[in-house]
Amino acid sequence: ESVRGSASGAGLLRSMILADVQELQAKLEKQAQAEEPDFELVLDLLNRLEALPVTKDILARTKVGKTVQKIKKFDAKNAVRAAKRVIKTWKALVTGASRLAAAPEAIASSTGGSPEASKAEQPTPSNASAAPSERASESSGQAAAAAVRPSAPDSWQEL
Repeated sequence: ESVRGSASGAGLLRSMILADVQELQAKLEKQAQAEEPDFELVLDLLNRLEALPVTKDILARTKVGKTVQKIKKFDAKNAVRAAKRVIKTWKALVTGASRLAAAPEAIASSTGGSPEASKAEQPTPSNASAAPSERASESSGQAAAAAVRPSAPDSWQEL
């Protein structure tokens, strides 16, 4: 039940994001076709679009990128810069998402192990020079050190 509930919750969230994107896109499209667009509104709409956690699927379904591309033809430099920034953000999302999806399998196939094993073997910046067995004992040592570390004072007056 809880797995199904979380799956439907995620679907509901995607539906809400999709609806938000469609609403913002309609407003942006109206401004793109206006003889005298409201550039403040355009900037607000672009900022709101950029802030939404869109997915590759949402971008493909709405084709909102085409609407944002129209803004790049405006005379207002701020609107053009904002549109370019949004497109750049979305391109990074799309290319990053496809790279991340392929990364565990690529790592596993190159090392001959599973994606989970590959993740466990990757060094962190603090233990990059340590051997894998030393990393495991080092991380448990860090947890113990954190447990005995004194807490920070509640206010600056206590200093």
